[in-house]
Amino acid sequence: MRGAIIAAVVAAVVAAASGTAATFIVTSKNIKNGTIRIVDISTTAQRALKGNRGAQGAPGPDGAEGPEGPAGPQGPAGPQGPSGPQGPPGRAGSSNGVSFAVVDPSGNLLQHSGDVLGAAAGGGGLYFVVLNHDVAACAPVASLYGPSVIPGSTQITAYPQTDSPPRILVRTFDSGGGVERSFSVLVAC
Repeated sequence: MRGAIIAAVVAAVVAAASGTAATFIVTSKNIKNGTIRIVDISTTAQRALKGNRGAQGAPGPDGAEGPEGPAGPQGPAGPQGPSGPQGPPGRAGSSNGVSFAVVDPSGNLLQHSGDVLGAAAGGGGLYFVVLNHDVAACAPVASLYGPSVIPGSTQITAYPQTDSPPRILVRTFDSGGGVERSFSVLVAC
């Protein structure tokens, strides 16, 4: 009988133990962090973990500027542009680069080439012969002109002035100072 009592006690302990195990509930306190993996849960639970896609986030800041790239190949030549407008007419000049004028004692032109615009007397043997082109690189040569010239008593000089208008300055003089005389001037440019 003693054997039957032991068997009954063992059966009661086993029955109590299996009933307790069936009522044991696992909570988050019973699970160590990092021990449950996705494969440890059912596929239904796995599908429930996936939510809807959220809204797109704000763009991030611009990145740093990269290095300059190599130069590209030269492109094809463009089409020729339209012709420009015609320029203004040039000034009349002598055909051979030589200008001349013959001037009387009052500063009036007696003869001249097409590029001589005029002449004027400044008084005291001073004259201006005005040309229509730059005279800075020109060489003027003047000589006394006409029957009133007494050889050796009157002298003449000429040199370019680059003022506006361009002109040749001519001076006629004797030992007493400036005198009015006719002259001719030749300007080689």
